[in-house]
Amino acid sequence: MSFFKGKKAPSISGNAADWERCRDWLQEDVVTPMSAKVPSLSEMKSQQELHNYLKDGTELCRVISLIHEMTVMEGITYRTNNVSTLEEKNIRLFINYAEKELKIKDIFGKLKEGVFRKFIDFHIVIDGLSKISRQVETKLGVKGFEKTKKKTEAVYEYDSDINNIYDDGERAEEEEHYEKLYDNAFGAATEATSLDHAIAELIAINDSFLIRCLKNIQENFIDKNSTELLQKHFFPYFKIDKLIELHDNLKHEFEIMEHSYVTIGQIFESMRNEFLVYCMVSSRMKTAIEFLADQMSGNPETQEKIKKLQREAKKTYKHQDDRTMFDLKDLLQMIPQHIMRYPMMLGEIQKHANTSKKRDIENEARNANDLMKNLVHHINQYATDHNYIETLKELKEEVKDVPVQNFHDFGVLSFEIANIDMKKVSGKSYGQYQLLLFENYLVALELTEEETFLNEVNWFTGTPLVTKMNVKRFYEHFKMKEFHEIRMPTHDKESSSIHLNHYNGPAKNANLSLVLRFPFGKMADCEEVYNKLEVLRMNASTDIEKGSDHTDHDSVVFREEIEDNSETMRHSKCKDCAKFLNGKIQTGIKCNTCNALFHKECFAINKDEDEYKEEEEFDDPEDLNVIQTESIEDFYLGELDQTNAIKKLKPKRRGTFLLRSSQKQKGKYVITKKPHCNDSSTKEFEHVVVKTVTMDNVPWFYLEKGFAFKDLHDLIKQHRKSHKLYFPINSPESVLNERNAMSESIRTIGDKPAAVQKPPEIIVDQPFDEAFMHGEISKEEAEELLTNKTGGTFLVRYSNSSYKISLVLPSGNKVKHMMIHETEEMFSLTNQKKFGSLKDLVENYMNVATNHKFFLGQPLANPNAAKKDENRTDDDIRRDRDVSRRKEPYSLHFFHGSLLSRDASKMLYVEPIGTFLLRKNEEDEYRITYKKKQKVEHLKIRFRDSVYFLGEREDKPFSSLRRLVDHLKEEQQLFSIPLKSAIHEKRSSVAVFPQSSTDREEEQSGFEARISSSLRKICNSVGDTTQNVNESFPIAGPSGKNKCRDLREASLQNTCLEEDETEHEQEYENTEYDEELQYENLEYDEQPESESEDEDQEKYPCIGRMSNREAGAFIENRPIGSWILRENESGEKRITVKSPKKVLHIKLNEEKGLFSLSSGTLKTTLDELLQSLEEQGTLGVQIVDNL
Repeated sequence: MSFFKGKKAPSISGNAADWERCRDWLQEDVVTPMSAKVPSLSEMKSQQELHNYLKDGTELCRVISLIHEMTVMEGITYRTNNVSTLEEKNIRLFINYAEKELKIKDIFGKLKEGVFRKFIDFHIVIDGLSKISRQVETKLGVKGFEKTKKKTEAVYEYDSDINNIYDDGERAEEEEHYEKLYDNAFGAATEATSLDHAIAELIAINDSFLIRCLKNIQENFIDKNSTELLQKHFFPYFKIDKLIELHDNLKHEFEIMEHSYVTIGQIFESMRNEFLVYCMVSSRMKTAIEFLADQMSGNPETQEKIKKLQREAKKTYKHQDDRTMFDLKDLLQMIPQHIMRYPMMLGEIQKHANTSKKRDIENEARNANDLMKNLVHHINQYATDHNYIETLKELKEEVKDVPVQNFHDFGVLSFEIANIDMKKVSGKSYGQYQLLLFENYLVALELTEEETFLNEVNWFTGTPLVTKMNVKRFYEHFKMKEFHEIRMPTHDKESSSIHLNHYNGPAKNANLSLVLRFPFGKMADCEEVYNKLEVLRMNASTDIEKGSDHTDHDSVVFREEIEDNSETMRHSKCKDCAKFLNGKIQTGIKCNTCNALFHKECFAINKDEDEYKEEEEFDDPEDLNVIQTESIEDFYLGELDQTNAIKKLKPKRRGTFLLRSSQKQKGKYVITKKPHCNDSSTKEFEHVVVKTVTMDNVPWFYLEKGFAFKDLHDLIKQHRKSHKLYFPINSPESVLNERNAMSESIRTIGDKPAAVQKPPEIIVDQPFDEAFMHGEISKEEAEELLTNKTGGTFLVRYSNSSYKISLVLPSGNKVKHMMIHETEEMFSLTNQKKFGSLKDLVENYMNVATNHKFFLGQPLANPNAAKKDENRTDDDIRRDRDVSRRKEPYSLHFFHGSLLSRDASKMLYVEPIGTFLLRKNEEDEYRITYKKKQKVEHLKIRFRDSVYFLGEREDKPFSSLRRLVDHLKEEQQLFSIPLKSAIHEKRSSVAVFPQSSTDREEEQSGFEARISSSLRKICNSVGDTTQNVNESFPIAGPSGKNKCRDLREASLQNTCLEEDETEHEQEYENTEYDEELQYENLEYDEQPESESEDEDQEKYPCIGRMSNREAGAFIENRPIGSWILRENESGEKRITVKSPKKVLHIKLNEEKGLFSLSSGTLKTTLDELLQSLEEQGTLGVQIVDNL
């Protein structure tokens, strides 16, 4: 009785609901001194929460034994995992104790241990607890509570007999609760403002956790004289010594990382196995906390000792601050919370490294982040598996005649049906069963009532007392894949049924076929069970999916439990992705041919490059300038002063550098360079002092924070591009010669924009208003948005001048990126099927079969687009239309600026029938010119009162040029093929201005080139209907030129054109070409040989279309400096160069026929750009033969 001495009797409100009075009574210290449940009694806001709190029986058993004997009873099962058998076992203990010790019979009436099966019966539980509270109120000094006769209101979702087992969601509330505690103790996760800030946060969180949690537990609880029981059976579970060692090592590594950010990936890779100690700690956390709760509740000695240690720690711990916690239970729960924070912090570092363009750090941070994400997933899964295994061990003890050693030999238990009528088709009557639904098996437990002898005798007759008990006996197990058919549920007035059929040929096997019957009112349960059974059957029947690397390989499903009684546990990894096979129950595919383990999704990857094309990746154009070094001798000249260093560099080319030792300060190093034209420095020579910091008695060298290296050579390699250190002084490339002297003042790469006056920008319409369109985002940003999304979820983005689809694969673990090809205003994923808009393409692949290789599921909506659509008013729509109209004509890709009718006719006569363009005449009036069968026609457009009219007609106005053109295309069908202007060839955003007379003369003189270009277009793509033109025909070769000439002659012979110099004002102006023009055009062919010679003498020939992979393989074995000019699959120009270390792929930025190596720099012709690179010595010998 001394245990409860001094406890004040509380008052329980009589106006509260029954469940609230019950909660308040349970909340008293003498009734529930400590609980491991979340949410706690004080946090409960609803009757359903109290129902869930008591449902597994653990708290009922603890309460009744404490209030009677002041100790926790033996035999409580804490890991019930929603398994009804184990929950009912605990409730049976409670009922027996109430009957035997408190003499309260039938405390839960006829429902007995099944009282929690239906939420509607919860009032019976409250009534039973009310009886107990009134009986012990004198003993406890706590007033009991009265229950009214009101029953529990029915809530269907709490009355189902279907229980999810393996992933029942119970941990979600616990995680949220302890996440808040962690934020209060160590600081909530905040968005870093810079790379330095993100690194500092990572270091600070580790230091704080080490001191305020781990060393707090070690110094204030473990090292102090706690009870022997805790020292032997509690604290060893948490392996605090190993955790302190791990985070001390991490702290030491972080001290180096603080000066050398690039080491972050190596740090986490080297310590990956040490982090596995968290598997042991997290998996035993629940058991240990339940043990502590029992000791704090039922062991006065332990309770007093722990409270004393907590009080002393609060007074004496030297490292505490306002946020330091000293509650032992909460401190221990911080351990699994801490490990989950690393992916979040590493993600911030990766993001800011990307923003700062620190690619090396970004890559290392990404590697560390991926590693820790996998590790955290593995640790969480390990804990889930451990509790699941222990639960099934407890379940096996409650079931008789189990033929297997462990229930989890059947696989993962997905869900159970606590009580259902079932029979075999061959049987005559239904029996009551509990069904356990595993991945590959259906296990049936027969529910019977059997007589059991009690350890008591009848005082009158002397015969042993007998009682009836509910017994569960193993009945039979069935393989899910052997059910060839699960029929849709049938319903009648009395019940609902599901038939699971097994066939031998056409005949049904009655002994292996089952019928499940649900009572009236359980139609929804019946439908849910059918759906779950069908999913299990389909999954069990699916063969191992083999990817392209394993087509003919011998493989089996792999499943192995990690034995955690060893210090060196075997945590297997996938050979393909090098990540853990997650969890304590490791599952995957074992390939006997490869003698390796794989994740199922990794094993199934189809690496066919035609189906899964990787995004085109580019190297930095600046890599072309950087001459590789083999050792420090390439640039180190020993002790040297400034004057002599300058003398050494003076005869060298710009971008040359050296490293020297300072004569004034021993041990100091200085980089002296002759700034390159790309360098922002305005000095003729520049000196950069190398700083040093000592760590572990070893000097580290750095130029800026976060980039420290032990080796000077590594330091120089890191800063070659950032400091424009291109040519080592001892390299041949540093010599200033006649060839590279010409390029000393040419800037090819840099951040300074060209000082030229740009014409005003216009905006080219792009489909960014669709919900699935996420605008210009990178591959990494897309993957981050799609993290944890279901298979099939996708988004569309714009990157590297093209649209791409990012799609979550069916496994949900990988994201596939697919390029959308855009040619002639059509969009496609393959060459066979093209669409007029992105929306049409997306909708098509959302409606194909789910096994289609390009199947798209649900789009990931862009919240910005949704927000924009929601807030759009009628005024907004009208204003958008007005803005769109005002962008015209330059937003129309078929607008060709100011153009005479004669010039427009010449442009169209070599184009296919139906081709059209929009232009302005000399009077600045709009005209549409289009090609009919044997002539070119001109349509007059008038603009008056903010609307457009066709010719002299005024009965049909158009609000914009686009609408007028669409009307002529779709309704009158006058034409269909827009002739793109140069302004839109590469989606340029620069406006085209009306031509001057000089411009028109230049345009006239370039007519021959346009004719040649148009004819090539015919040869390669369109072709005459009378000609059978092969699209892959190479126009560059001699035979191609002959074919081009034949086509041109055939086109001229079959075309009767005459020309009219003036434009007529009628609605339809007809211009026909006469014989003179035909003769004039024939003159262009009188000198075909000279034209061919000019083409053959192209200064820098393009080798044709090649992917990165093909180009790399083609040039791999060529001499260093060899290069090719090629096109990618979209027809964009690329340079591929063989450098000393690797093959480089350089993107050429093109705008209106001018090129540059990076955006924001001066653009020039392709020949001039390539010539400057050759003169610099950047490019060696061009390879022009692809044989």
